[in-house]
Amino acid sequence: MDAALAAFGLFEDCDEEQADTSPAVYHIWPENRDTWRIWNRIQTQWRVGFNGRSGLDYAAVTAYLRDVERVAARTFAHKFMCIQAMELAALDEWDKQRQQTEG
Repeated sequence: MDAALAAFGLFEDCDEEQADTSPAVYHIWPENRDTWRIWNRIQTQWRVGFNGRSGLDYAAVTAYLRDVERVAARTFAHKFMCIQAMELAALDEWDKQRQQTEG
């Protein structure tokens, strides 16, 4: 999880003593705030199968970026790639968690 957070300038800001009693505090680099905000808003757009979430519904995400966020054409590809990077990090983490519980 630390590697996935670090990829986007996020890091958990709590020591081990606080981890059990206090909620985690995360910091994000300013250039990633918009992507993080969008990421939190598209969490209802996961495709789900027998093994859990398999990826985002790209048609829905594209429509959201275009119609709701009104992402400019010149920055659309970059914004979408940022969302995909977060998607892959999330899927990787869920896969690791699934393997731990199964094995």
